[in-house]
Amino acid sequence: MFRCAFKVTYSLAVRRGCRSRTILSMLFSSQSLQQNEMLNAGQGTDQNKKMIQQRKVHPDKFQHGKLRPKQTRSDKIISTEWVQVTNIPPLSTLDDLLPDVERIMNVELSMGIVDLDAAEQIIKQHDPVDAADISPQLPLWKPKSSLPPHLVMEARVMLSTLKRQQGWYLKFPNRSVVHALLSHLDQARQIEARQTRGKWQAIQENKIRQKSSISKDAADEESQQQDEKLIVEGSENNLQIRPLMCAWQKVKVSPYYVGRSSGGNIDSFFMEGLKYKLGDNVLRVENCARETTIDDVKYFFKRYTLYDERQNAVDKIRSVELVVRGEETIPKGAKDTKTPSMTNSFLVRFASSADARAALTEKQNVALLGRKIRLARYSRQILDHC
Repeated sequence: MFRCAFKVTYSLAVRRGCRSRTILSMLFSSQSLQQNEMLNAGQGTDQNKKMIQQRKVHPDKFQHGKLRPKQTRSDKIISTEWVQVTNIPPLSTLDDLLPDVERIMNVELSMGIVDLDAAEQIIKQHDPVDAADISPQLPLWKPKSSLPPHLVMEARVMLSTLKRQQGWYLKFPNRSVVHALLSHLDQARQIEARQTRGKWQAIQENKIRQKSSISKDAADEESQQQDEKLIVEGSENNLQIRPLMCAWQKVKVSPYYVGRSSGGNIDSFFMEGLKYKLGDNVLRVENCARETTIDDVKYFFKRYTLYDERQNAVDKIRSVELVVRGEETIPKGAKDTKTPSMTNSFLVRFASSADARAALTEKQNVALLGRKIRLARYSRQILDHC
């Protein structure tokens, strides 16, 4: 037991040191890439110019006169405060995701989140050879007491072309927190891959042991070593280095750069959550007939209190809005960015989340103009946290 406890403590210390050295190497690589931008202006050695002409290698791929190794996502310095969360379960809410985000933030804060902005100022005064000396001096970021425990400043709903909820855009206090989150998830993927390889190797070793003539003492010693490996792997789980989960499903997280996906303009999908004023008081009504009108939908939900359009006449927020218009025929092989639909879809805003919840329970699969409609409730959003 003492040996296992020592392995857990040593593993945590090694992980902290590796995290600091990794961040230092990324910062030094970023600084060297900025210095190598002079190659784009026609400067550099004749050998590099010759390689660029012969192999058509971009000048940014050179570092210290040699080809720079390809960077993965975890090797790049994050320069955004936003992340994109996809692959969520159907009908999931933001409250299903935030508890696991809070768990990861608690783990990263206990290990120490390096302040990337302050670290960049420090490494400008040092050389790469001094990385081992300045790694213990890297400043750590400390959250303010006014921040929520999950450190999510803003959460916007991500919509598909059919206005279905397919993820969230999450904003954190700074890029240091985003880098810590992505590093945590990268380590979780490595642990899962190592555990999968270990299980496969154990199965193969058991098959070989059964076929060969191994003494009982040797077999007991090998099984004891395998048990110690499993204990060490279990200790990593105790350190809560695990993937991000939304309810029962593992989600995908990637950095999101606002405005980069549409030629410098703000992405329309990024702004749709604000445009439609989505929240837990809004229902999506699908599978409506093409001749269904807004007045038909209002009459269908007449028992419930709808959103008062006079409250916000400036933004022209409506209680019922047509968001997807059905097409009579869908041409085969038509290349279009929009997903075709043969039925209408509406957004219905209620006065409160209680009315939306009651309508979802009572009106699900009820016929409207001869078609059974499908209802889905949107998740709440965090639009501005002070």
